[in-house]
Amino acid sequence: MATREGAGQGLLANPTVRILFIFVAGMFAFALAFSVLEGISFFDAIYWAITTCSTVGYGDLSPSNPLSKVLTMFVMVSGVALLGYLLSTVSEKIVSLNMSRMMGLSRVKLSDHVIIAGWNTVARIALDELLETDKDIVVVDTEQQPEVADGKRVHFVLGDYQDEDTLQKAGITAADAIILAMESDSEVVLGISAIRKVNKTVTIVGRIDDLDFAEVALNAGCDRVVSPSEVGGNMLFSALSEPSVVRWFQEASLANCGIELTDFQASKIVAGGKRLEEIELPSNQWIIGLDKETNLQVLALPDKSERIGENDTLVVLFRKELTANGCESTRKAKPVESGDVLIVGWNPTVRSCVNELLAAQRYTVTVLSNDIPISEQEHYSEAGITFINRDISKLSLTKALAKHDESVNIIVGIEEDASAILTSHIIRGIKKKSNLIVRIDETSNHDAAHNALANQIVSPSAIGGRLLAHGVGKPSSVSWIMDATTASFGADVAQMSVSETGLAEKTVKSFSCPGRYVVVAIERADGTLETMPSPDDPVHDGDTLIYIQVKES
Repeated sequence: MATREGAGQGLLANPTVRILFIFVAGMFAFALAFSVLEGISFFDAIYWAITTCSTVGYGDLSPSNPLSKVLTMFVMVSGVALLGYLLSTVSEKIVSLNMSRMMGLSRVKLSDHVIIAGWNTVARIALDELLETDKDIVVVDTEQQPEVADGKRVHFVLGDYQDEDTLQKAGITAADAIILAMESDSEVVLGISAIRKVNKTVTIVGRIDDLDFAEVALNAGCDRVVSPSEVGGNMLFSALSEPSVVRWFQEASLANCGIELTDFQASKIVAGGKRLEEIELPSNQWIIGLDKETNLQVLALPDKSERIGENDTLVVLFRKELTANGCESTRKAKPVESGDVLIVGWNPTVRSCVNELLAAQRYTVTVLSNDIPISEQEHYSEAGITFINRDISKLSLTKALAKHDESVNIIVGIEEDASAILTSHIIRGIKKKSNLIVRIDETSNHDAAHNALANQIVSPSAIGGRLLAHGVGKPSSVSWIMDATTASFGADVAQMSVSETGLAEKTVKSFSCPGRYVVVAIERADGTLETMPSPDDPVHDGDTLIYIQVKES
């Protein structure tokens, strides 16, 4: 009995419930009085009370004596006041709840959802990818992001990623996965530790720009590491010597040109213990990787005699439409094996690119930027990099480019797309024939970059965001792409000009190289990229073959 009384008192402590109770009780009291005064049924009296209170007043039930008229006037005034107060209280409550959700102050009540910690370009792209799935998403950030929450599948929580209360508000204990997309590697590592204190099993996909921190993140409890800066830096470098490979990588990573990399659970298509050669797949599905349960690394282009375990995962290059196997024509970039390189801008992606250029030992590198930390400048200056410490303007670009002829290769690595496009236009006004490689994070800005006459476009944030999202559902494909852009990969993704092979006017099957290999695309002389060609497809002078080749042990 005491428990029921306590529950009742708890309900009445809520102002909205209290007003609603007074309103309902008043309606019953007024109806009872009117039914006695007018001699009508209680149901009719309730009908009269509601129509009178709401000022509808159809007139079918009217007071017939002075006491009834006094009661009617009292009901009109008090009822309207009570109803108005009730409606305003409820409306205020609804608005307050919606504002709390938008401002990230409410606790989400979800399960099997995905949390994205940190809000930036990479996180937004990851969100767009996750919206293609059936998962609910919670975005957590230290600053207000009211435009993020849509009131349906996307929710927002304001707070520190390392704070347990913030993580609980985001539903960390019931989440399927969490993506740590913060731009600071140290914040990501600290976030991993905080998450593991409250949830030991949730899948953690972490963004780590400096791969020196990758092992630290994995030891802290991160399940998968994605490095947009390493991938982007490697692609900026490879855009010099292997532009066709970079183009294919981007199309496969971003699922353009009708192709994408996906994960197939081996147990769903083949019995455990069978060999790869026993698997029959449609012609639009090629096995290019094998993630064995017993290995720490994805096997690139596995041998057909490899036996498959039930818990192994196949990395499959998948063409969505059998009839659609190409990308539209773009300006075809020519490989540059050595020469002068001017890099505009400085950030983790550019730093990764500079590391690759130094390792190649074939390029003379100059960097134009006024945002270079002194310690990094001293380190790279000792390695032979020249720095121009000036802001990026037309004057500084003119002076920097005056030291080079048209053969100079220019990499615009600025993080902000609008600035990168403007800088590209300025450069083209100075050097009309130089090889121009531009970093553009938003794929929607690619046309603007092409209008600036960029020879090659690299999108590290677009690729990084997609890889972070796919780290939740396609981890083996993500590992394949990450490994393929680092020296640890077990195969080369390379390109070769048809004119160098002597295969002009022959077919794809005429091409050969040592070891296991597969031709995954042809970039035609006119810039058209044809993906997953058949062995009988013709090749012509001016075409470029893109192929995967297993390295010799």
